[in-house]
Amino acid sequence: MALLSRRGREVAVSQLILAHKNAAGQVEYYSGIARDITESKRYEEELIRLKESADTANKAKTTFLATMSHEIRTPFGVLLGYSDLLLDPELMGEKRNKYIDIIRRNGQNLLALINDILDLSKVESGYLFIDMRKLDFPDFLKGLIAELSLKARDKGLNIKLDIEGEIPTFIHTDSVRLKQILANVISNSIKFTDEGEIRILVRLDDAGGARKYPFVYFEVSDT
Repeated sequence: MALLSRRGREVAVSQLILAHKNAAGQVEYYSGIARDITESKRYEEELIRLKESADTANKAKTTFLATMSHEIRTPFGVLLGYSDLLLDPELMGEKRNKYIDIIRRNGQNLLALINDILDLSKVESGYLFIDMRKLDFPDFLKGLIAELSLKARDKGLNIKLDIEGEIPTFIHTDSVRLKQILANVISNSIKFTDEGEIRILVRLDDAGGARKYPFVYFEVSDT
């Protein structure tokens, strides 16, 4: 329960109340002891909050790993299936090259999934580091779009890159992490879009000159 202190502050307390009886067994008066447990209650609430946070994180990790295990099976099945088809001695020319290309692309998808799982472990252990380097930005965008357009074309979708205003030729960033983030978001758009296009907007924002260095913003939208 809570009591009010002399200063009017609500204080959480635990109480011990004693009944004092006379010789006839009748209660004459009560006495009690109240102990301030405000700090204890605060620690208890904090522990509950931390436990709930840990439970949520564990649930998210379990869901992530379950999703990953499902995602890994798909390219694995493709790799094994098309590898078997390549063993056909009569398979030649364009068809053979097509199968090799499918194997290559699914191998890249599988590697990306494995890297995601490894990065999760690195984040949890505190060993994931950001490697900031100079990056040829137009060349990076060109390569990213070319790689993801293959996935989009398989579903009859278009990927449209819109550049708003001028963008720099070089930026400083961790190109591996940047590509990971964009590839994951754009791949989700491709996965959950049945028709139409995926639009990627890139723009530079210097907050009206308020920042020492401008930021590059990305917006991904789909139909």
